[in-house]
Amino acid sequence: GTLTNMGYFAFYLAVLVPVVPLWAGVVFVGAILGARNNLGVMMALSGLAWVYRDNRKVVAGLVCVLVVLGLLLSAVHVGGWLGGGTERMTMWTYALESMTLSTWLIGNGPGSWSVEIPAIQIAHKFTHPGVFFHAHNEWLQVLREVGVMGVLLMAGWIWSHRTMFTGRYGGSCVAILIGSVGHFGFRMATVGILLIVLIGLALPPLAAHT
Repeated sequence: GTLTNMGYFAFYLAVLVPVVPLWAGVVFVGAILGARNNLGVMMALSGLAWVYRDNRKVVAGLVCVLVVLGLLLSAVHVGGWLGGGTERMTMWTYALESMTLSTWLIGNGPGSWSVEIPAIQIAHKFTHPGVFFHAHNEWLQVLREVGVMGVLLMAGWIWSHRTMFTGRYGGSCVAILIGSVGHFGFRMATVGILLIVLIGLALPPLAAHT
């Protein structure tokens, strides 16, 4: 009841699929399919593929399942599988076109997206299905708000902590990384707290850095 949206619900379950018991993973994937959320399916299967990356047959099977599900869901319910993609790309275009040299370098400030982009959409009379207070792409929103410098810092942090992808929670980290390209999980309290906990569990103990 606290998620309020099928996309949030699918995101929440998708990052857990790589770490829960098999029976729960089946239930979670079924729920994500029921939500008809393409990003959630990609996140869950990609996370599982990473967990079983040493088993080529399992990885190949998961890729085939992802392709088949994509085709089936596109045919059965195009709105749920592909809906919103065109609108988001149009909004991303507006966001990039409005960037100046200083915006590219240091951004327009944290939180500026939710103020500036809706106004740009309204100016273009592009308000269907609504204004986007978040970019549905963490990397683009970071770029718009804190510039290339911020993106490099974020990418550098991930690289310096790349061992988090090798442990038990590595699959969840992969799912989170994929989800960050198509959603804004870190900007919702109910989902963001879970993501922070999973990343914290994936990071090595502080003693390992000393």
